[in-house]
Amino acid sequence: MGRLTSVAIAIRQFRGNTGAVRHARVLTRLFHGLGARVDVYSESMDRRAVSVNGGVPHALSGWPLVGYWRRRAFNSRVLRRLHRNSYDLVIGHGDIMEQDVLCLHNCVHLAHELIHGRPAPPGHVMGRIHGEMLSKKGFRLLVANSHLMAKDITGRFGIEPERVGVVHRGHDPAQFNRDERDARRPRVRGELGIGKDEVLLGLVTSGNFEKRNVAFFLRSVSRLPAELRSRCHCLVVGRERKVGQYRSLARELGLGERAHFSDSVAQVQDVFHALDIYALPAKIEEFGRAVLEAMACGLPVVTSDRVGCSELFPGASRAFVFPSGEEEELVRRLCQLVRNPGLREELGGANRAVALQNTEQHEAQRFEGLLRERGVIG
Repeated sequence: MGRLTSVAIAIRQFRGNTGAVRHARVLTRLFHGLGARVDVYSESMDRRAVSVNGGVPHALSGWPLVGYWRRRAFNSRVLRRLHRNSYDLVIGHGDIMEQDVLCLHNCVHLAHELIHGRPAPPGHVMGRIHGEMLSKKGFRLLVANSHLMAKDITGRFGIEPERVGVVHRGHDPAQFNRDERDARRPRVRGELGIGKDEVLLGLVTSGNFEKRNVAFFLRSVSRLPAELRSRCHCLVVGRERKVGQYRSLARELGLGERAHFSDSVAQVQDVFHALDIYALPAKIEEFGRAVLEAMACGLPVVTSDRVGCSELFPGASRAFVFPSGEEEELVRRLCQLVRNPGLREELGGANRAVALQNTEQHEAQRFEGLLRERGVIG
């Protein structure tokens, strides 16, 4: 293939700030910057977000269908558009059955098993979609967001390793950095009533508290030795329909007014600046961009080995990746960090250095490099 002149990106929802949407924005900018016309096909679309990143929006109105059939209808509409045009490169995001490059964002089957303790049932919409998509292998290259994902996909669906590559996600360094920490830190801590010498542990996520193991986090904080727990607060940020049951659990565990909950916030970097320790003991997080954002803000991070972003952790920080489900191990690591502010500073600095090598610009460069290496583009 010579110079790229036209690229199609298909993603059912190009709206909001999910990991899939952010990756689609990165790719839109990438191929626009390479001089290609980038057509974005979506059912739910923020036209401005497409245009400002150099793409041409093509909104496909949704049909009066739900679940599996609505997703298959989107697939049919997009493929008809693609077949009427001659694109140099077609990139899908888990919503169409035929593409040159499939960018996968979730391990639907593995996640269901780890969260619910059983295989996804036949009627599971996304399980069915992903099962068909991956079994048919309608792609030249599958790009996973972590080695955790790549290992599961290749083993579960028998996909040849040479047809799978890994590109870790990046962060926006203009938003997530240490530059404004001192200026922004007091406001959030003041609103929560946290003293200067108290330690704030946080779990920041987009939502789905069961997947991110919020109950496990709260239980672990409650098990800190009394002399440590008395100078700690914990903060959980994210949208959760059943947040009431987590508030009740915090009270039952004796955390009382030291446990704080907040819906998703627009300036999430302010939350990171307020924290002393970031924890994500997720049952599974295929990548976990919030972990990288916390690292970029100079925070020490404790996370489970089921979080893909932990693959990026530098030397000393790797000791703070604990076996998923091992509550005693999370408690032990939190104790180390609460007791030792010097260790928190050391790990935070090492994490920040790694994050500086994993920005959205690096993400785009590595994606392009992978496609050239595998012969998808010339």
